[in-house]
Amino acid sequence: MFDYYKEALSFVQGIVHALAWPVAIYLIGRMFREQISGIAQSLAERIATLREWRGFGTRAVFGGTVRDMDHSRVEPSSGPKTEC
Repeated sequence: MFDYYKEALSFVQGIVHALAWPVAIYLIGRMFREQISGIAQSLAERIATLREWRGFGTRAVFGGTVRDMDHSRVEPSSGPKTEC
């Protein structure tokens, strides 16, 4: 009989352990939902107005049309040269 309670307690402990992080993240999200919403809105506005991005040795320009791409020229990166 003692083994039955031990197994049941182990089962409940496993469920609590599996649900602890998702519940914690949900509760934190609910507590800070207005701040998270503001950050997400600000990020969406910044991405919507993004016209050029540079990083990792590359450059990306957004906002052109397909017709503009026919006459565009790709510039090679002036980053460090690697030898094999």
